[in-house]
Amino acid sequence: MNRDPPSCTHNPSSSDSTSGSDGGSTGGPGGDAGICGFRILDVQNLRDGDDVTDQVPDPIVVMKVEPEPTGGFPSPDLNGEVKLKPEPLHAFSSQGIDMEDLLGKQNLLRKAGTSSSMIWSFYGFEKNPEKPSEILNPKQVRCVLCNKKLSYMSSTSVMHKHLKSLHPKEARGMEGHAKRDRDQSPSSANRERPSTCAESGTRKPAQESLLTHFQSSTPYAAVSARHKELTTAVSRFIVAGMRPIYTVEEEGFRNMLKIFDQRYTLPSRKSFSSVIIPQLYNKVKEESVVPQLQEASYVALTTDMWTSRASDHYIGVTAHFVNRDWSVGRFTLENAELPPPHDLEHIASALHEILEDWKLKDKLSAVVTDNETNITEAVREGLGFPHISCFGHTLNLMVKVGLNSRGIKTTLARCSKLVEFARRSAKAKYSFAAHQHTLDFPVHKLIQDIDTRWGSTHDMLKRILEQQQSISNLLIKTKRKELDLSAHEVLIAKKIVEVLEPVRGITESFSSETSVTISGILPTISYLEGIFAESEDDLSEIRQVKREMASKLSDYYSDFGTRQYLLTAEFLDGRYKRLPFLSDTEKARVKDMVMREATTIIEQRRQAAKREFTEDSLGKLTSGPPKKKKKKKSLAALINEALGDIGEEDLHHPPPEQEAEDEIDRYLVEARLDADCCPLKWWSSKEAKYPTLATMAKKYLCTPATSVPAECLFSVSGYIVNAKRTLLTPANIGMLTFLHDNLKQ
Repeated sequence: MNRDPPSCTHNPSSSDSTSGSDGGSTGGPGGDAGICGFRILDVQNLRDGDDVTDQVPDPIVVMKVEPEPTGGFPSPDLNGEVKLKPEPLHAFSSQGIDMEDLLGKQNLLRKAGTSSSMIWSFYGFEKNPEKPSEILNPKQVRCVLCNKKLSYMSSTSVMHKHLKSLHPKEARGMEGHAKRDRDQSPSSANRERPSTCAESGTRKPAQESLLTHFQSSTPYAAVSARHKELTTAVSRFIVAGMRPIYTVEEEGFRNMLKIFDQRYTLPSRKSFSSVIIPQLYNKVKEESVVPQLQEASYVALTTDMWTSRASDHYIGVTAHFVNRDWSVGRFTLENAELPPPHDLEHIASALHEILEDWKLKDKLSAVVTDNETNITEAVREGLGFPHISCFGHTLNLMVKVGLNSRGIKTTLARCSKLVEFARRSAKAKYSFAAHQHTLDFPVHKLIQDIDTRWGSTHDMLKRILEQQQSISNLLIKTKRKELDLSAHEVLIAKKIVEVLEPVRGITESFSSETSVTISGILPTISYLEGIFAESEDDLSEIRQVKREMASKLSDYYSDFGTRQYLLTAEFLDGRYKRLPFLSDTEKARVKDMVMREATTIIEQRRQAAKREFTEDSLGKLTSGPPKKKKKKKSLAALINEALGDIGEEDLHHPPPEQEAEDEIDRYLVEARLDADCCPLKWWSSKEAKYPTLATMAKKYLCTPATSVPAECLFSVSGYIVNAKRTLLTPANIGMLTFLHDNLKQ
């Protein structure tokens, strides 16, 4: 296939681009601009008929030229093709073997006319037995490393692929050697050569070769591995950073990718939203999320609902489980649209559909939600699964009740007004910083409280107490002394911080998604009850705060089913298994409860083993080899046949109740774990010793104590559905949040 030769310039100077007595004609057929002292007569692509791989094939170009009358360069042959003298072969084999020697020892001929292409150091042509100086078959080469024969049709792509696949060390060595050569000296394509113009005594760089030109400008095919790799990287960039899909249409982003790789063509925004991101979603779901959920013995869910800027209603669901290696696993399952009404029936129906889609109904241990009545009843009554109220939400409601106590509302309001003045006035801001430097106080800004976050109130009071002297100096300087707190108000603020400080620490520790938290709810409630106990030294305002907070806390986790679940989880955690907050009678009840469930598990395990044994026996009878001649049975065989209904396992194992009790007693004898120890790590080393209790531990300890994971979906989704992206469809919002969370797992 003939192509017009690309326009190229023999010399950057204008004088060389025109005809001259020594330079030859530079235009038209038979006189095109030259390369390194030659004039191009014709350009031909010999790629016709080559196999097409997933990468765009590089063109194979043959140039027909005639020499310019300057001398010093090889002349073309009868066909007008230039053959350059091959450069010396480099020895860079990982074994330190000279590749030229290998060619000779294996009776192979090196390709004539090769320049600096190192791939030919590993391949040669078989010699003609009758004429050893000639090639036997020019369309077949042989690898000097493994003697494998490959077809050769002017392209070395098959040779490169073979070397990378079967001889990766040699391939890497070749690439490294080529890179060092490029770093140390200019390549032959860019090496400076003498000018062909007689009047020019300067040296100039050679022009880019046609092969290099075609390679660098040919776009990747959409089905090529490189194009797919780059497109997947862009998709991950979008979902990991919660970036809008229209990022792919921004000029700056597209220009940046062109600089990175000019052969890559970025797909359209529509392709990303309708094809590429859904494909990535399906891949992550089927290859990562689903297999791990299927492998898990039990799964606990957290769920909550939210409303987007576009007034669309959603329900979010996350799954939590204990992996085979006894680590906590967590996936986002759904962030699906849930139109009103949000009553018990509709919420229960939506959750039931999610459980069916993910095939989790038979392994669900519990569902964690906030304390809203509709979603709580949907889990308990609509689904019939154990429901756990979010402990973080419970603590939040408890603290809010205490902070709304009448005795401290005036103090909190005055603190808030003081902070507002210091933050909003530019003069007060700089004056406050100056007083901090003068007093050598920490240069910290005052913190404004937020009604919906009780932690901000704690932080505000703590910062005011830290900067009390700086604040007083500021108010004197600005003549706003009326804003200063009285000694009694300072004392109230100090006592409030003392009450809230442990609650703040508890909230942070229970927000962890990688550690066991469900077993700590009841011990923490007992601990808080001790903090809220009134003492004679308490101010009257603080007594009221403690009383109201303790009363609110007692409203939760009193349900019989919920309390049973939490006590079992506490018993299976080696840190709390002695149940120190219970009476002896309550401890005995918990042990009996655990023993009943363990007995059921043992019975189910034995029944499953019998079914498996029966199925194996029937399989051998129906599909076994032809029956041999019947032998006379021995006395022992007759006895075994008579006792066949009583398996060996039944003869040696105690009753399930006794086995369960024995395992529990041995477990209780084990030393109690320290507070900082991980109970799952302990179970990973004791699973074989306590198989039944280990199964129960995976069921209960996988449950998170809070619904924070589901609530975090709203933060991620809210960022995705910002003011500029309110037109995103609910399906795309669900996929983007799913990928954002699960690509990290």
